[in-house]
Order: sequence, then C-alpha cells, then structure tokens
Amino acid sequence: MKHFDVHPLFNMPIALTNISLSENEQNDILEFVKLQTWEKANQALDSMSDTNKSLQSEDLYILEKNELFFLKNKIIDAFSDYKNNVMRYENTDFKITTSWFTKTEYGQKSNYHNHGNCMFSAVFYINQSDNSESGNIVFTKYENKRFNIKPVEHNLFNSETWTFNPQKHDLIIFPSETYHRVKTHLLKENRYSLALNFMPVGHIGVYDSRLELKC
Repeated sequence: MKHFDVHPLFNMPIALTNISLSENEQNDILEFVKLQTWEKANQALDSMSDTNKSLQSEDLYILEKNELFFLKNKIIDAFSDYKNNVMRYENTDFKITTSWFTKTEYGQKSNYHNHGNCMFSAVFYINQSDNSESGNIVFTKYENKRFNIKPVEHNLFNSETWTFNPQKHDLIIFPSETYHRVKTHLLKENRYSLALNFMPVGHIGVYDSRLELKC
C-alpha cells in the first residue's frame, strides 16, 4: 500500500472537553434551569412542526445572572484554552454575546441550523445521559458535491455528517457557521443544555480591513 501524507485542510475545528463541577454546583444549575420560562426554539429555515421542536429559555443572557457566574468563568477558561492552543488566537480577546438554556423533552429534536452574528458557538451539557438515545448532536456540511459515492467505511475525510454522543458536563466548541442539529430525544427525563455564542472584541484585522469590535 502506498503511503499518503493526508492533510485535513480547511476542516471545521470542532472541539470537545469536559468541565468539572461539584455536586452542589450541578444542583444549583438544575434548580436555576427549572425556574426558566420556555418557548419553542427559534431557528432560521426551520420548517419543523412546533410539536416536535425543542425548547429554549426566553432569557438569552443566562450567563449574566449572578447565580451562574461560576459556570460562566469555567466556560470562559475552557474557551480560552481552545482559542489560544487550538486556534492560536492568543492576541485576540473574545466575549460571550448570547447564552440560553435548551430543554428537549421526549420525542423532541431540532433541524439543521447555524448561528449568525458570532464567530464561535458552544454547547454545555448539563444532565446529558450516557444513553445514545439522549438527543445526540449531529454536524453536517452543505456542499455541492459532483458525485454521490458511498464509502465502505466512513471517516473524517469522506463523511457528510458526524455525530457526537456527549456526556454530562461536556462542552463542545465549534465555528458558528457549522450546521448542526439535535437528534430525537427518546428518554423520559428532560435533556438540558446551555448554548452560547462568542465574538472577538477589540482591534482586529490589518490595513484597510482593520476595525474595532465592541460587544
């Protein structure tokens, strides 16, 4: 077999890590989640019937609440590792813009969507079950492929979708333009997560493309 030095050029750097929480911190989050007012998730280009659509909190600035500052700081620390050590954006600062809870009840899911007016997005899994039926997240790429050839084995180079089975307290970070969806949740216990977006702040760019972003 001939050796190939394969380079995954221009791929989406989707990163997964786990955030350590004490039992008391976990309980504080769950108690706060259950105080929220919910509405059907508002996702662009979403034609799904309301009966199957997952829910989101009406509050889009959840991490600005004093009760969750401890969680916000842990997420910022994790994102800083990602932007500094994975993306090597050490000279650029980022700020959380919007953040909201999601609730997925039995039989609910979401269609493919991405996030606008931000550079990176993330999902933190509050009480995700180890069971693969607990609304896994699926990423896809929309591209105009010339031929529909089915591989004998899927990998990072030939797959059109990729599914993650996150665990409790996992944090997934990804470029905001990446399309993703939540698979149908088939467990009786409600699945709670926290979604959030990041934007660069301060001076970015050079020459005639230089600008200052304030969030």
